[in-house]
Amino acid sequence: MICTPRQAGGNCRLHASYELERGRFSDLVLATSKVAERVDHTRIRGGQIVVQDRGLARVHNFRAVLEANANFVTRIGWRSVRLLDGNGRLVDVLQKLPAGDKPREHRVWIAGIDTPVRLIIQRLADQRAARQERKRARKSRKQGHQIDPRTSKAAGYLMLLTPYPPGCGRHLRCWHSMLTDGRGTRLQAPENVTVCSKSL
Repeated sequence: MICTPRQAGGNCRLHASYELERGRFSDLVLATSKVAERVDHTRIRGGQIVVQDRGLARVHNFRAVLEANANFVTRIGWRSVRLLDGNGRLVDVLQKLPAGDKPREHRVWIAGIDTPVRLIIQRLADQRAARQERKRARKSRKQGHQIDPRTSKAAGYLMLLTPYPPGCGRHLRCWHSMLTDGRGTRLQAPENVTVCSKSL
């Protein structure tokens, strides 16, 4: 959010996409604060890998990427998106959590989209999981309510959605390129990967 003087018309929101391979922003769009966050506010190219965080895990964003003949790798929360199995039944993400340290994959459908996607769930390292749980608990206290035990449980896992076919490891490489180094060190990025951020 960009704060401007009241006489200038109110606050603005800057929408941005960032190319990991080149280490730079590739598209910036300035809009009023009334314009909601959407992945297609910035340009989506065919063949692109669009990395999105939970705030952009919405049906219209998934659809926009697929309609542009691009792919997405999106982190989700346990209740971010309605997911269905092959019989059209609602998927309980918490029932799909892996018991061990290896990632677990499931073929699911996003409600409202015909293209099947992969739900990939990876347990976080103990230290990182504990940090995420504390973060969720602080947020709940700040908002004045008790944390949902399911939110606390899900905080220990990385959950991704991607239309990439099984056997393709780029989904995890894309995500780890952006998130694994918390000190801000630039990591080696896969080609043609764009991070679509929430508004800056």
